[in-house]
Amino acid sequence: MWNRTRKYGEESICLFRNEHDNRCFILIECDPGDWIYTVVVRCAIKDYELVRTTLHSLYEKYGKEEGLPIRHIDELKDCMFEESNDLIKIIKRHNL
Repeated sequence: MWNRTRKYGEESICLFRNEHDNRCFILIECDPGDWIYTVVVRCAIKDYELVRTTLHSLYEKYGKEEGLPIRHIDELKDCMFEESNDLIKIIKRHNL
């Protein structure tokens, strides 16, 4: 199960936390009810393949529905330990 915390408005942030392990979460930076700009997923290594394939299939499904050009994403890389990753950028951009 995931606990959901929504914070819309200027921040346009939606956070889903795993209730069993708060180190695991999905953070979505979006325009409420419209565009998703960034999705950050932190999960256990054992869940990586499921998360990767699920994100790929959702990207293709909704991209086709919206009539967007579908680009194949070869790899969703683990950038948790990079100095300037998307999570750090979102935290700074929204003063979280």
